[in-house]
Order: sequence, then C-alpha cells, then structure tokens
Amino acid sequence: MIFLFALEFPFNDEEHRKYLAAPTREDPRSISSSVNPSDLLKYYGFELADQTPEQIIKRWEKQYDPDWFLPAILESLYQGRYKAISVEYILISWQRRGKKFIILLQNLNV
Repeated sequence: MIFLFALEFPFNDEEHRKYLAAPTREDPRSISSSVNPSDLLKYYGFELADQTPEQIIKRWEKQYDPDWFLPAILESLYQGRYKAISVEYILISWQRRGKKFIILLQNLNV
C-alpha cells in the first residue's frame, strides 16, 4: 500500500502560477526550484531554537546537500515533528546513508 499526503504550500494564486512557469532545473523531479525552505519553516511554525529560518538554512548549507532541505522538511512534516532539529536529524541520517530516504514515498506493508 502506498501512503501519500498533500501539503498546502504558502503561496497565493499569483505566486503559484509564477512557480509553475519557472524553468526546470537538471532534475525535473526536484521541487527545490519552486519553494524556499525557510518559507516552509516559517509557514508551518517550526520551533527554531531562537534562530531565524534563514540562519538555520545558512548553517545547513555548510554541512548538507541543499537539494535535500525541502524533502527533509516535508519528511519532518509527515512525521509530525515541527522542529528544525528534527529536520536536521533527518539530514544527518540521510548524509550517513549517502542518499535521501523518504518514508512517505515508500511502499509500506501494513
């Protein structure tokens, strides 16, 4: 059985159209070109430990692949963990494996 979920992204109709018209990057499956990770951290009210989302993203950029930020944030949302540290734990886990490992896209045998 495959489990999927929908997220309400933080844009109005005008912005949504703008993102749909944006040129694609090398990997068309990447959502990195359309949504800013710091916007998602703000929109969903992540606990940020007295830092701004921009500071957190800047720190992550020094340690992790930036293409992993949005999937890690989405994975954290899926797990119901609304803390920046939870996203960082996901990034650490993926870095150890050398790849993204997204639970929400896996086949789950229940």
